[in-house]
Amino acid sequence: MRIRFASFNMAGFALFQLLLHLSAKLTGASPPAQIPTILQEPDTHYAVHHTVVSASSLSESLRFYVDGLGLDIIRNYTFQGDLTTLFGTNTSVLPGYFLGDTTSVYNGTDGVIYLVEFPDAKKIPTVDSDPPNTGLFLTSFWMGDKINATLERLDRLGMGGKPHIATFSFGSEPLATYATVRDPDGARVLLVSRPYINSIGKQLP
Repeated sequence: MRIRFASFNMAGFALFQLLLHLSAKLTGASPPAQIPTILQEPDTHYAVHHTVVSASSLSESLRFYVDGLGLDIIRNYTFQGDLTTLFGTNTSVLPGYFLGDTTSVYNGTDGVIYLVEFPDAKKIPTVDSDPPNTGLFLTSFWMGDKINATLERLDRLGMGGKPHIATFSFGSEPLATYATVRDPDGARVLLVSRPYINSIGKQLP
């Protein structure tokens, strides 16, 4: 079994603790007095939790991100409360969907998109520029070897616009393909075929 270490969420950390104690009980060994430092839940979190995409149409954006890119719907979630103070909107109810990979053991903390629709959102036209404007630039998705199939799927759906495709070489790594497309509101999305790289740049098997 190959284990890729990443930031554990609280549920994953608790499950790991439970498994350690069950293993100790079954083998007759004493449970560890302390969890190894690398697996401990840190006191302070600086990891990106999720990215929120404000859509003019939830249904159209779901077609792009789910039917097109292949993301899973993790949860249908409506955020309620004092959204006027928090976001300056006139609504207190914000419907949305958490999207990501339901097969990932880290789902809920890594690579999650929260797709929402504000009833009073202002539509801001997206204008391409060379070089790009400052501010939030793009959202990147690792596609593995499915980048061509994804682009073909988007084309069949009539979504994504004309893809801009380029290949790059990173030392001894396999040649990587990158492609940019646009979501229904014009937000730039980057699709990456490069092998999975961990936080210190080491390629994981």
